[in-house]
Amino acid sequence: MPDPLGDFSFTWPFYAAALLGYLLGSIPVGRLKGPVPAWLPDGAKGALAALGAGWFGTDFAVLAGGGAVLGQSFPLWRPWRGGNPTAPAFGALVVIAPIVALLAALTWLAAAAACRIAAVASLTAAAAACLAAWVLRDVRLWDSFASSLQVFEFAVFLTAIVWVHHAGAVRRLLAGTEPRLGPPPPDRGRR
Repeated sequence: MPDPLGDFSFTWPFYAAALLGYLLGSIPVGRLKGPVPAWLPDGAKGALAALGAGWFGTDFAVLAGGGAVLGQSFPLWRPWRGGNPTAPAFGALVVIAPIVALLAALTWLAAAAACRIAAVASLTAAAAACLAAWVLRDVRLWDSFASSLQVFEFAVFLTAIVWVHHAGAVRRLLAGTEPRLGPPPPDRGRR
């Protein structure tokens, strides 16, 4: 990755990749109606940003994927009122480091099944992505795309964004008011 404060004639394409990723991430696709789950188009934004920019190199994919996550979380149209960054983070990670993304997805499913709270599953999966990227840093599973250091740095960035976005959920978890996944349990006290 080049020095971000370096010569602008060399760094402008990197800024452009991040900006285009951000603009793609800012598109409010979660409002689409129909049988598509909300996380699918949000995840596609992260994947499309990383995949499209990936044609120009790994650095571009990482910047565009990160831009899409920031655009989802802090959109241009509604500052500081964005959506959950977990899906676009996962989409970008699928393109940049599929093995790490798979391990994060399995962690999300296990945490969601265990506690039935989406915020806990998202926070756990984000932390698991960092751990997986660190543990697999010397295993050359993604030779064709990103270096192990880039994958780890990208996972740390994604985890930070997910955790910052979920600050309110952490407060609700501590207060015991965070909603659970699925239908509420039946009320056994009434007949």
